[in-house]
Amino acid sequence: MSCTVPEMPCDAENDIQMQVGAAADDGKPHKQVTYWPLLPWLRMMLADAKIGAGMVKAMQEAREAVASNPVEDLRDWFDGATFRKLVEVGYFSSNTSIALSISTDYFQPWKQRGFEGWPIFATILNVDPSSRVQGVSQLILGVTPGPGQPADLDSFLHLMAEELNALAAGVSGVDVAGYTEPQTVHAFVIQFTTDMPGGDKLLNAIGGNGEHPGRFRLFRGVWYKRRYYYHPYAPDDPPPSKRPRFDVSGNSTPRRTVASISASVARVEAACQEGRSKTVVSNLAQKEGFKGYSLLFSPSPDDKARYPALKYLWKIEPDLLPYNTMHLLLLNVVPRMWELFAGESDKLGENQAWIMPKAVREAIGREVKADRRTIPLSQARSLRDISKHSGSYKAVDWMFFLLRVGEVVLADRIPEPISKCSCCFATQGEFFSSPAP
Repeated sequence: MSCTVPEMPCDAENDIQMQVGAAADDGKPHKQVTYWPLLPWLRMMLADAKIGAGMVKAMQEAREAVASNPVEDLRDWFDGATFRKLVEVGYFSSNTSIALSISTDYFQPWKQRGFEGWPIFATILNVDPSSRVQGVSQLILGVTPGPGQPADLDSFLHLMAEELNALAAGVSGVDVAGYTEPQTVHAFVIQFTTDMPGGDKLLNAIGGNGEHPGRFRLFRGVWYKRRYYYHPYAPDDPPPSKRPRFDVSGNSTPRRTVASISASVARVEAACQEGRSKTVVSNLAQKEGFKGYSLLFSPSPDDKARYPALKYLWKIEPDLLPYNTMHLLLLNVVPRMWELFAGESDKLGENQAWIMPKAVREAIGREVKADRRTIPLSQARSLRDISKHSGSYKAVDWMFFLLRVGEVVLADRIPEPISKCSCCFATQGEFFSSPAP
């Protein structure tokens, strides 16, 4: 699918909105999305006597921390390896530089209708932590038009790439608080944050359904009964073998690098260009772990030539797109915990010992449902009867149960040691779900 992206004129930063979308063969877009430029907002922030001065001071302190102090603990974003690596190779060379975080994930504005969009946010990191999670520092750049997931997410990201390319190259003539003359401002992205499926979509990776699914380490899954297994089984000995295949905690499994990812992508793209069948290309993508080029991580030669100032992104390696461990916690650990408490885990067999009798589970379900009328409507769906609907709980529902409901409804209904274990999960959930400092 081709995409139509208008060339950005010199004064495009003053436009309120611009359009970009995936196009048909006749050049007419199937879908369009409004893009709100980042640069005009950055100009206003930098010119503000309080905000702009604070951004300059924060970048000065961040650069000094890299120059003078080894990392002993993680205090903020400037202690991260990505920022320090970029400083060492010559980026963030002035105090008027700006560190950005880009995030995206799908959302469903109407839970029962199935409509979803992908909002794209930019967070300005070199502001005071107390205001970093407020509207002044978190800017929405666009929302994909729906009604489902975008088949070609990259086609909606070109205008953002155009602007990030200009910001990385440097924008001159910017008024900055504390400076008597206009300054040249650079901005660089140090991370893209999503949940795990969203990250795979940005990276154009196969994800968990691939033979080599790992973004960071290269290990091979075993095909068994229509799915891949990634336990340390021997390659010639399918589940339930316990023979070790790789060490998940050590360094024996090789890491993926920019070069290795680019090589995998190139092999898949070469198969497409050679006119190989869809089955051959799909099987190759399953083996390599990637479906093809990714605009911001493994771009095509044409995109590299179009956005030369974004070459810093392609040097950071997979660390640019870290895993969101909350996805594992909320969609794997917490649901399995409830299954164990409620005796619903089919993996334990028919004679499993129930921690909670059926009557207690049903009473908890009634209590959870009855509380719906006491909270805002936007959260009410998370309080469905858990004894009946736990199988359809989404991550946000499990988060609400873990952080707000579980400790209350489980108290005195499960053994004390297990209750304490559940509270530990809740404490860890509060830590990981709280805004970054």
